[in-house]
Amino acid sequence: MTNPGREVDKSLNSLNGMDRKGKPKKRTVTQQQKLINHRINMVEFRIRKKEQFERLKKEHERLEREMKRLLAGLQNDFSHESLWVYFGEQNMVRSMVELIVEKEKLRKQNVARRTDVQRHDAFRKEVMNAVRLLSNEESLIHNDGGMIVPDKEPTFDYHPLSIEEVNAVLYPLDKEFMSNLPPVSFIGAILGWNVYREESSLTASLPSTRVQLTKRLHCSIATATQISLEQGDNLRPLLATPIGWSVACRPKVSTHVLQEVNAECCVMAHTFPGPLTCHYVFLERVAQWELPDGRKKLGLSMNVIDSTVSRLSSTDVRTHEPNPIKWAKEGWASVTITEVDATTVDVVYDQWARCESKLHADYVVAQWAQFLVRWEQIVAPFRFLTR
Repeated sequence: MTNPGREVDKSLNSLNGMDRKGKPKKRTVTQQQKLINHRINMVEFRIRKKEQFERLKKEHERLEREMKRLLAGLQNDFSHESLWVYFGEQNMVRSMVELIVEKEKLRKQNVARRTDVQRHDAFRKEVMNAVRLLSNEESLIHNDGGMIVPDKEPTFDYHPLSIEEVNAVLYPLDKEFMSNLPPVSFIGAILGWNVYREESSLTASLPSTRVQLTKRLHCSIATATQISLEQGDNLRPLLATPIGWSVACRPKVSTHVLQEVNAECCVMAHTFPGPLTCHYVFLERVAQWELPDGRKKLGLSMNVIDSTVSRLSSTDVRTHEPNPIKWAKEGWASVTITEVDATTVDVVYDQWARCESKLHADYVVAQWAQFLVRWEQIVAPFRFLTR
């Protein structure tokens, strides 16, 4: 029989890691121990991975907060106005490229048109010279030494002015004349032209209007002068226009040279045909100066001659003719072109006219502005497109 006590001792020794004789046994790594170690390692690995994930998550959240902070700063730096300016500049560059292409196309067309216009003007001048010679032959019959001016229009008698009478006519380019004029006030701008108007003229018993327009143009003084001379009557201001008259009727206005006083002064007449034929005779003067710094300045003035000075054999309105005739007695205009540099000039246009009403005054002011814009388009067409 086995001894129960001995079996118990063996069990205890086995649990305590001893052999049957009670001596410690040598430790060996069993398969179970490897599994336990593997599980321990896996637990530690998961713990490390979790800790790493938590660190990455916190870093991600920190970076998101930093990005939001930087975006908020950028929004403060680039306000809506700044962004609008930026994108506006991009659109402006695109528009400028398109404008340059269109301008080049217009330049080529303008060269061809200008050649045609010059050819037409030369032909028209030849025709007008022939008509004037025929008219002079027909006007040899006159009364009291006066000259009859016919052109399929109501005739009138003109008596040449003496030098004394010419010198007595007011000179709008004279400094004393300009200094005695009432002041003008700035009222706005039209296509780059600064507009100044005399306010007191509209409140007087006899309505009148005076406007001064100024602008700096990108063209040489030689170009502005040459083209203005080539265009002649086409670019000469009109001093008095009747109510209802339109700039579209400008080609119908006839111009007569009545007297050539000298190379810089002549007497001329404008006639507006229509149900009420309008006449006025004016003295045209041109002048040029050289400024102390060597720059050039050119001036043109036109002043309506009153019937008592020009001795026109007519009353203000003659109704016994087939078409009534009206004579304008007042009105003047002046324009100066001052050289700034080789490619730039300053233009000052000043005009005054007697009007029939405030509405008429506003109407003629609009006509004067139209005339100047048209003059600019002809003198500096390419630069006009870029303004």
